[in-house]
Amino acid sequence: MSAKTYEEACEYLMASYTQAAGMGAPLAMSAQATKAASTNAVHINFKRRVARIDVNNSAVSNFELETVQVWNARTRGYMFDKVGNYPDSDFCHYKDQVVNAVNEKVEAKLYAFPNSVDVTDIEDEVTTCLIIGGKYAGSSTTTYYRVNVCPAASQQLLNANGSYTINITKVNSAGEDTEEEAYKSPLKMEYEINEWDDSFLGIYVFDKDGNGLGVSQRKVIFSEEGNQSVELEVFTLKSATNPITENWVLGGLQGANASTYFSADRNSISDDENYLTVTTLIDNATLYDREATFDVTWGNISIPINLTQLNPNSLISKISLLPDELEFEKPGGTQEICVNLQGNFGGIGREDITPVALYQGSESDWLTLGPGTTPDSPALGLFYFNVTASEYTTGTNRLADIKFVVTQGDLIATAQALVRQNNMVREVAIYLLEKSGTDYEYRGLASEYFSGVKGFDSEEDMSDHLHFAIMAPDQFKYQMKIKSSMDWEVSSTIGTSSNLRFSPSSGTGDANTESIVEITVTSQADSGWDGGFYIEYENGVQTEFIVHQQGAFKKLGEYTNDSNVSVESDHIYYYGVFKMNKKLWLDRNIGATVGQDGINGYFTNVPDSDIPSDPAAKGVYFTRAQADKACPPASACLKE
Repeated sequence: MSAKTYEEACEYLMASYTQAAGMGAPLAMSAQATKAASTNAVHINFKRRVARIDVNNSAVSNFELETVQVWNARTRGYMFDKVGNYPDSDFCHYKDQVVNAVNEKVEAKLYAFPNSVDVTDIEDEVTTCLIIGGKYAGSSTTTYYRVNVCPAASQQLLNANGSYTINITKVNSAGEDTEEEAYKSPLKMEYEINEWDDSFLGIYVFDKDGNGLGVSQRKVIFSEEGNQSVELEVFTLKSATNPITENWVLGGLQGANASTYFSADRNSISDDENYLTVTTLIDNATLYDREATFDVTWGNISIPINLTQLNPNSLISKISLLPDELEFEKPGGTQEICVNLQGNFGGIGREDITPVALYQGSESDWLTLGPGTTPDSPALGLFYFNVTASEYTTGTNRLADIKFVVTQGDLIATAQALVRQNNMVREVAIYLLEKSGTDYEYRGLASEYFSGVKGFDSEEDMSDHLHFAIMAPDQFKYQMKIKSSMDWEVSSTIGTSSNLRFSPSSGTGDANTESIVEITVTSQADSGWDGGFYIEYENGVQTEFIVHQQGAFKKLGEYTNDSNVSVESDHIYYYGVFKMNKKLWLDRNIGATVGQDGINGYFTNVPDSDIPSDPAAKGVYFTRAQADKACPPASACLKE
């Protein structure tokens, strides 16, 4: 890890959870912190890397909530923020975690890794969902319902360190007899979902023995209205050698008439209680903000909590920028930053926010600020801006600050983020060449070429994947063009060194000179393989690529089917193959088909090969009947 940049570490570090027992403490957490040179102390702000899911039943007139389980949970999640990015992952059901409801609620018991699904369906297998058990209309029989953790038939976006409450509002009928039946059944329960960001997870404070105390929010800001409540979570870490044995306690409210305006209480007196609730008791109709403090204490550790109730004329209490630092490499590019207004920000729009670039050093005007890609959420105080850095061609690293100024009436609030751009160059582009006769023709970027190939598994049709044909290994070769200010070397991953050839395999750093590496496979493969290679730079940074030698790539050609209907001819098709009885066969399980029903036919365009035993199938379209004759039954499609 020492050789990786922060961005590379974010991409590399992941948590994994595959047990059916369901997530519970200790939960995966992470933090980023910088220690000042002038001190030996550092404050660590940990964030949970999972989403929390609570359930509340408001349909008590005809439904009794009993149990909840989490299904379709991702098995992996990033350990640091990767906005809009989710690792490749399987899904699992937490069938062994049956959480019982207490007073028609389930709180702080259900967790899952972040997940994103653009178009959800109540019956799909990738949307994180709940299996809810309960009794309908006074029945003594428990039945089950499925509820997706998102608005019904809408996008799902579960964020790390976020909390989501499913509120059951209406139950229309009895559910299914089993959890498995409910998982596949249409919606029978109406619900609403409330989402909030739990991003203020507190800084842990440790005593000399290693006991740690944290509170999810150290500063709570209310609007002027009374009867508002905020729930805070208290975290304790016990020392292995000298653990604190007593429970945490709340100190009394401090400040002028604090107890008149605020209350702060543990949710219960239970020893395992880890929540407290703070409330504003009456409206603030004065011209001044009200302030109060109280302490959360555990052993010798004490954390002060600050409460503020804004007056009716108060607007923004604070601006935070996410992220608060941006870093660009020499080619430049665009990154997005969020201006997060906190406090009472009603009525503030984008027109009230002015972004300014402040340059350090002689370089200027290399940043452009504009509207972001993510839509603004004025009601939540979230506004997004794109920050674009131009290409950096000379000099040493350059620095700037971007400053956001918010004005409304007499209010002026500001926040700044540091921007760095270094002069390091690491540019890689891979181009495809296809054999034509005895020569090769240039096909452009490999990623663009293969994006038009039909028949790939979705996970194989990516910009960092290279493909070779199984029976014609010289059909494709690749040119990798590298510009790097550092020395570099190309190496195969373990197990594929004998399959790939690189010429050359290393180079000397020169940001102004382009090196070309030719990539080929060494031989025809019997049953195919998956592997890869990586470029390693002198600072230890690695860029990885995935390689497949599987199947065949051909155009269908101008052919007609049995009904004399013209068949597609303007696409490249990928045909999977497998080896059986010492012959290569067309893999009907993944081979390209006309249409999507698998009935209208199969193709092969590999002449003089062992794939089809029916001569009519060579290089042409053939029907299902011909396919049944030429290939073994689908049930026999097993790799050697």
